[in-house]
Amino acid sequence: RMVSRPSLRHLWWEGCLAYIVWDCIPIIERRELYSLAIEALHVLLYGCVAIGDNQSLGMGDRNPLAPLLLSRRARGKALDRLVIDQTHLNRRRISQMEVDTAPSKTGETKSSKKQQLQLKKKASI
Repeated sequence: RMVSRPSLRHLWWEGCLAYIVWDCIPIIERRELYSLAIEALHVLLYGCVAIGDNQSLGMGDRNPLAPLLLSRRARGKALDRLVIDQTHLNRRRISQMEVDTAPSKTGETKSSKKQQLQLKKKASI
């Protein structure tokens, strides 16, 4: 039924739910929860969640009705947001890896300092 009249998407509960999720994306991004935003955008655009670190989607995993839930303009904006959020997430991961592996003034990495603090906490208990 939806395929024959995609212009009436706002009358279908799936379309209403899709726009509710779309309206939540900016809130999620402001809280810097980029992985959650990426998953929500994948659901909106493709009808599924990408599995794994490479974020690859198989053609069999996609829902054929997903493109009908948002207007073309909203789908285009969602694709832009998806690229931006993936860029933010990748930059955050790279900077986190640099911070964790960078030696401090004492020559220790941050991860080894965390391990030492955890051991001290356990010893005090």
